[in-house]
Amino acid sequence: MFSEIIAYPPNTTCIVRLHFQRCSKRTIEHDAPIARYYERLATVQGRGSQASHQVLRDILKEVQINMVPRGLLKEWASHTFPNATDYWAFRKNVSDYVHVMARRSYP
Repeated sequence: MFSEIIAYPPNTTCIVRLHFQRCSKRTIEHDAPIARYYERLATVQGRGSQASHQVLRDILKEVQINMVPRGLLKEWASHTFPNATDYWAFRKNVSDYVHVMARRSYP
């Protein structure tokens, strides 16, 4: 479902690919949280009411708490960067990238 929409170059790290990898290691269906979100949204809309911002937030929160592995990013970081120096170098690179992209977006 979601994996067909987004394509990233194989040498990049992206949160979607990270989610796919970690879910497969834990034998969790990676599309299940997305499917659950839309099921809940369809239920709300099926009752004839419009989904407010609060309802959407509640659905997202429920999906995050119950279906997305809590330590996903922490587990990946500790596995990928075994020592603090490597982790901080990665963090600096990410910060620099975000800064450059923000500057590029707002001339």
